[in-house]
Amino acid sequence: MTEQPDAPGTVEPTDMDPPTVDQADPATPGTESPEPLINIHPNTPPVRGYRDLTQAEVDLINEIKAQGEQLGQLVDKVRATDGVDQRWASIAATDMQTGLMALVRAVAQPTNF
Repeated sequence: MTEQPDAPGTVEPTDMDPPTVDQADPATPGTESPEPLINIHPNTPPVRGYRDLTQAEVDLINEIKAQGEQLGQLVDKVRATDGVDQRWASIAATDMQTGLMALVRAVAQPTNF
């Protein structure tokens, strides 16, 4: 985006910027939004492919994320232990990350790949 000299503090889109929701033109291929954009927080931009989450769902996802932090600390502790097979520690870390991601997706139910 480029700054307009006659309007300090405002930014106007250029031809190089991707279209925003308000710029989408259904008659022009490539400008339509494939899915509706949602906004889970009024001060952040919406995330494509995610629906509005209830507070209970947000809390559950945050709990999953907190457990992930604890698992990450455990992985770090195991990796720092002498004689540990680092390959298996890495496999464990990856599989736990995959499991945590699956739990988050189970709750959030995104509509995209």
